[in-house]
Amino acid sequence: MQLYEQYRPRSWPQVIGQDKIVRKIDRLRKRGLAGGQVAELILYTMPWMLSLTMPIAALFAATIVYGRFSMDNEMTACRASGVSTLNVLLPALMLGAIVTVLSLGLSNYVVPSMLEMLSRSVKDNAMAIVGHRLDSQGYFKQGTRVIHADAVSRHKEGLTLYGVVA
Repeated sequence: MQLYEQYRPRSWPQVIGQDKIVRKIDRLRKRGLAGGQVAELILYTMPWMLSLTMPIAALFAATIVYGRFSMDNEMTACRASGVSTLNVLLPALMLGAIVTVLSLGLSNYVVPSMLEMLSRSVKDNAMAIVGHRLDSQGYFKQGTRVIHADAVSRHKEGLTLYGVVA
């Protein structure tokens, strides 16, 4: 078996994940957001995603480690050699405590402020999205409302729409 054949199955989830991320970024770019704005949105949502995924990752890691530990009868060997069960489980307990503290800290302190910044950023970027949509399609649809504009002029204060039909 060639070396690349060993690594190919391991790399597919990474390739698929990167493809999904690039597609989402491309969709946001097509809506009129700049690269920096997309990166800013990703940065603001990262603590929220971490607070959800860290406990799951820790649980999965502990399940794999201690499942394998039990399957290989390592626990029996530890007991036979005089190592207490608490000493064997101490790393998992410490990991659980660390993940709990980090998740609570993220959820209670970091995530609310990041979501506030995200909300502010989305409101600031809404004008750019509307302007881009009016430039590219000639209309902007939000719910049941449709705005048509012949031309869009951008300046510091915002947008000026010409030939508007709402």
